[in-house]
Amino acid sequence: MKRSSFIRGSGFWSLPAILLAIIWSPLIPAQPSASEAESLVTTYFNALVQGDTATIQGLLGGDLLESRKPLLDNPSYAHMLSTLYADATFEILGTKSLSHNNIAVDTRITLNPEEILLARFIISLAADAKTDVLKIIDEQEFEE
Repeated sequence: MKRSSFIRGSGFWSLPAILLAIIWSPLIPAQPSASEAESLVTTYFNALVQGDTATIQGLLGGDLLESRKPLLDNPSYAHMLSTLYADATFEILGTKSLSHNNIAVDTRITLNPEEILLARFIISLAADAKTDVLKIIDEQEFEE
């Protein structure tokens, strides 16, 4: 009886590797794209302008969410945000891949001609129970 060359050849060992990759691939989050990260940060900025603390809370994750939660739960914080960012302009300067799950989005936020903030938002692709969700997990100041 002649055995299949698939079993005798190196292809036999690739089958388990292929099956393992298929099984595990949904469990390994893909890297967030630059456009997805930029969209998330734009949504965040719009929420700041509107004082929409519920949206802001939904966009933040990790330690950043924990540290901002007391402010976001304060009813007067929404008004303070909308007042502070009412005339602000927002510009995305660029993105940079940091790791498999993280991407940085550099921004310039101009509150007024004398007050310009350079903020780097770290976006992470965190797997939850059903889908992959992007969250802002850190905000840092930087210099050009």
